[in-house]
Parts: sequence; C-alpha cells; structure tokens
Amino acid sequence: MKKSTGYYTVKKQKSKHQADEFDFILKLRSYINADDNEILRLTGRFKEIETSFPMVNDNQDIEMVKGFRIQHLIDSLPMFGGLRIHPSFSSSDGKINAFKNTMKSSIMELGFSGSSGAINLDFSKYSADEIDRVIDSYIGSVLKNVGPDNDIFGTDVNVNSALLLRVRQSYANRTVAGKNLSECFSATDASAKTGQENFTKDANGLSVSLAVEEWGRRRNIDIDSMTVVIQGFGNTGYSAGKILKEHKATIVGIQTNFGSFYNPYGIDLNDFEKQHRAATADKNIESAKKIDSGTFYTIKTDVFISSGYENMIGRESASLLNAKCVVEGADNAVSEDGENILKERGIYIIPDIIASSGGIFFGTAGNRTSKKTGRCRDILEKSLSERISRALDSIERTAHENNLHSKESAVLFAVRNLIKNFG
Repeated sequence: MKKSTGYYTVKKQKSKHQADEFDFILKLRSYINADDNEILRLTGRFKEIETSFPMVNDNQDIEMVKGFRIQHLIDSLPMFGGLRIHPSFSSSDGKINAFKNTMKSSIMELGFSGSSGAINLDFSKYSADEIDRVIDSYIGSVLKNVGPDNDIFGTDVNVNSALLLRVRQSYANRTVAGKNLSECFSATDASAKTGQENFTKDANGLSVSLAVEEWGRRRNIDIDSMTVVIQGFGNTGYSAGKILKEHKATIVGIQTNFGSFYNPYGIDLNDFEKQHRAATADKNIESAKKIDSGTFYTIKTDVFISSGYENMIGRESASLLNAKCVVEGADNAVSEDGENILKERGIYIIPDIIASSGGIFFGTAGNRTSKKTGRCRDILEKSLSERISRALDSIERTAHENNLHSKESAVLFAVRNLIKNFG
C-alpha cells in the first residue's frame, strides 16, 4: 500500500511470500530451527521511502533525480546504513544491504536495525556543487524518516566522510518535531563539529584488518610473514592495507579502477596512491608492475581482500584465486556461485557481516560511547577487536556443528540471534 506524502512515497512491506533476494537465508531454513512465519517476520518487514526531486544543474537546467531509503524494521532503533550515489542501485539491492546491516549489528552484539539508501545518479557526470545540491534535496525529501533517534547515515559507494559532512550541513537549518537533526550521521568526521577524534573514516578498513589478523592468529600465520592482495582501493581497501602494512604484512597486489598491479616484494602504499592513477595500459609504476585482471586473481597470497563492489568474486574469479582466505571487505563481494567454488576449494571466507562491521560499530555504539564518556579510539578498537574474535568463535563453532562453510554459518548464527531477540 502506498501513502502519498508529496515529495516521497512510503511503502510498508510485509509480503506473503519470501523475496528472491533472501534465498541466501531460505537455503539455510532447515538449520535455523524456526518456522516460515518467524523467518517471514524477519525478512518481510521493510519501509521503503521512494523520493523524486528537482535539481538545478550548473547549466541552469532542471533535472529530476530519484532516490530511496530502505529501513529494516525490527523494533530496535536507531537504524544505521550507508547512503550511496549510484545510477543502478535498486531498492532490492537496498533491502539486502539493510538486512546485512541488521545482521552485522546482531553478530557484533549491537542490537540495532539496518538501513540503506541511494541517490540514483551517475556521480562521475556531476560537479561537486551539483552533488552538494543533490544531497541537500535528497535529505530534505526523506527528512521525516531519519534522525539521530531513527536512522543514521554512513558512508557508501561515492559517499565518503567528506560528503557526510555535507549531509550534516543539510541538517543544520532543519528540524523535525522541534529537534535539530545535525547529529543524524555516523561518527565519521565528528571532529568537524566537536573537536573529537575522527573515529570512523577508516572504520571498515579497521574491522577488515582486525579480522585478517585474528584469522592469521588462529592458523599460526604471523602478520609479519603474511601476504595480502587488495581488490578495490577506496576507503576500505586503502585503510585496511595501510593498517596491515603498518603491522608488517606485505601487500603484493592491488586492483583499482585504473588497473591491476603486482610486486612480490611488497607495494609501497604511499607511492602507489600517488602514482597509480597515472599508469597507462602499457606502463608500470615505480612501486608495482601492471598486470592483466586475469593474472591478478592468480597471485599467490595468504589473504585476498575484495573491497570494491558486490559480486566481484564470481564463478570464474573464484576458480582462479590462489589464496588461503578471502575477505569480504565490501558487502556481498562474493557471489553465490563464487561462494560455492570457494567452498569446494576449501578457501576460507571472512564474511561481510564481520569484516565490514566497523562502520556500523563506530557509527552507532562507538559514536554514542565517545560522546557520552570521551573514550579514546584505542579503547573502542579493543572493543571492536574483542567482538570480532567472539564472532569468529561463534561462526566457526556453528560451521563445525552444522557442516557449513564460514559464510553460511555467519548468516545462520546472525539469523538465529535475530529470531531469538526480535522474531
């Protein structure tokens, strides 16, 4: 049922049939120990906020822009989820990401609901000023459904910590029910207003690196002898690589939008960041040799971190990988076909609901804790590290008890927790 609200349309969904996007849960039905109604209550409760608004571009022409916000309703507030700018990210994709954020919250012992949203625009075709105006209009159109006690925004594709500050600026002169919404954002760049430390600029990179180091400890692989390949060099990939390199891991391969690069002796991340954008199809850079994408997947490494986009590890790439462990630094980085191949090959997966949990941790519990008590980052990092260790204990125990792969067992453990607490 749709309720017209002017700028946007709200659709509360509680369908009679499971959506195809939740097949990854349905295939574990026999393990969940819950009836279909309980599963339906968990996977069928979303509020979908559709929005459409005008934007005046730099040529003074008016364009209509569409977007949405998906909120997973499990009666536990506030919600937390990224905002991305991408032309083809759909509401179905948003539902999966919102539910994944709820699962991250569950497995990391946070107790929040998940959300997800997008502005459907090709980011590369617009100026910084145009993006500013788009974000401001988007926030205005969903204003009644977000807020510090309702739904907190985090970073996502094409929306980094700097753009979240623009989200904050959009709140500056707006109120709902007498409340100013200037704090309706994740803890990212809290220092801009309060002078506090920047808690979450590298949050997902931190959780990826902590998960990698914990995986290594459990297999007696010392960090100073560990080799790492990174796919995707945005906030998560760069910060994870930087932290792991600081801890003496060797980064032997990196893939970016500008190509794939390899150095068996280790890539200097600072030099690489400066140089890789200038590398042409037939040109190496000082810190690494340029290779083709097929060869990139065959690099021998202990850990392969996929931190680019969804489904980057599919059937073909999973068959080529020469790694002991694959880390989902991006949500849904491993497709279902890719997961099946990795399972057959005995390659461990650190799933997204653990590896990329740093954003939701700092954006909710970390943000509130830091504001209330002034706790410093190292204490929050220690708490995150302990939660990741407990989560890995839980999924490995669940995997052993049910003869499941690590990614399957993580979903099973999180869903069981959600049904127990909210079903």
